[in-house]
Amino acid sequence: MARWLSFFAEYNFRVEYKPGKLNVLTDALSRRPDYELAHSGTTDLYDRIRLVYQGDGNYPPLAQFLSEGKDAKVDRLSPRQWAQLHHYKLSDGLLQYRVGPGDPPLVVVPNDEDLKYDVLLEAHDAPPSGHYREKTYQEVSQTCWWPRMYKSVAHYVKTCETCQR
Repeated sequence: MARWLSFFAEYNFRVEYKPGKLNVLTDALSRRPDYELAHSGTTDLYDRIRLVYQGDGNYPPLAQFLSEGKDAKVDRLSPRQWAQLHHYKLSDGLLQYRVGPGDPPLVVVPNDEDLKYDVLLEAHDAPPSGHYREKTYQEVSQTCWWPRMYKSVAHYVKTCETCQR
């Protein structure tokens, strides 16, 4: 706060309050229609997730097991995957993880740093997001899941240039 006060001390200005209805110019700037164009859709991310599944060594056996059903070979799964199998399902080519029985299924994001970065970029840097750690985590955790996701979000926010200003 002191830094802002010293910065603005150099200028001679007067602050006047105007109700939102009367402040038409500022209101128009805050409601720019092209903000929606800058926001990339989750469909592109889901397509990229499907592609990365193919190159990831961890999830293809699980996805293949779930797609084959009763005809699947059990030996393709690791003991850990076998123990966690009841949490997973395959839907529209996307591997989904359900934390608890009543919870909504979350898209499993493979262990690809670029892909995780893009998911976090969309949730944190998009115009409606507001650059908040908890809000970013809440938004991502409503649709996606990967191990140690909170730690990834915290690191992303900590290294965000806009948040550090």
